[in-house]
Amino acid sequence: MAGVLEERMARVEGILEEVRTRLTQLESRVEARFNHIDARFAQVESRFNQIESRFNQVDTKFNWVLGLQITMWVSIILAIFTRG
Repeated sequence: MAGVLEERMARVEGILEEVRTRLTQLESRVEARFNHIDARFAQVESRFNQIESRFNQVDTKFNWVLGLQITMWVSIILAIFTRG
């Protein structure tokens, strides 16, 4: 009786060890996937920062162009009124 019980306990311990091993492997695979996803999000965030920087440059250039156009229009209107 005791031998049968010990045999069954050994079998259960072996199964538990196998389950523990599989869970450890699964945990490491899931962790690797999350690390990969985190890296991809970091890349996307970097790209968004680059795009935001480019938009800021475009905004600055647009403001300069708009300022120059308004100055030209005012100059042309003043020239028309002073000669007219």
